[in-house]
Amino acid sequence: MASSSTRTIAEWWFYNAITRGDLQEVEKSLGEHPHFLEKLPSDSAIPIHVAATHDQNDVVELLVAKGASIDPLNSFQQTPMHLAVERNNFSTVEMLFSLKSKAVNMKDKLGRTPLHYTTAHYNSKMIKLLVQNGGDINSLNNMGDTVLDIVVRRQGYKIDKEERQKLELFEDAIKSMESKQTKSRGELQPVYRHDGLIYQQSKIVFFVFFFISTIKELACR
Repeated sequence: MASSSTRTIAEWWFYNAITRGDLQEVEKSLGEHPHFLEKLPSDSAIPIHVAATHDQNDVVELLVAKGASIDPLNSFQQTPMHLAVERNNFSTVEMLFSLKSKAVNMKDKLGRTPLHYTTAHYNSKMIKLLVQNGGDINSLNNMGDTVLDIVVRRQGYKIDKEERQKLELFEDAIKSMESKQTKSRGELQPVYRHDGLIYQQSKIVFFVFFFISTIKELACR
């Protein structure tokens, strides 16, 4: 891939219009250079990826209306949804789903789905949005990790070492909830231990939200 420094003036103008969310200029540039729609000739930058990265959901909508693919892959096999989740761009992810994106369980070169990318921010709203639209919390990356594995490994050691008392209270809460779930929903999937934390690897959405939001709360104290 060529360097972005090789972009023509027209390409730079179009690229900057996308990052600013200037719909009028984006549309004008596409009228003059329709071949810019899928990627820029000089460096293969994908316009809808640029829009998703900069949380320009209106530009995403415009590009798709003009015929752009909604789930194109970059050189790292990332879709616009991967990039929007990575930047915590909630409104853009909502827009992608409204435009019928099928990327919720697509994997990048490291086997990560958009849900794996949520571990950068622990945004419970984002997690809920992805799960409600079919995101598989049990999907494994190339290292064999689910999103919960990553959460526990990143936060568990700090909590186990520095906040042991809080961790014990958290484990008690998990055990209590596990007992209630067992009574109300029947037998659950096996419970695993990771770095001193107990978690239930299941598709019970409420549990996932409780787990991740609680981990974030404890880690910040």
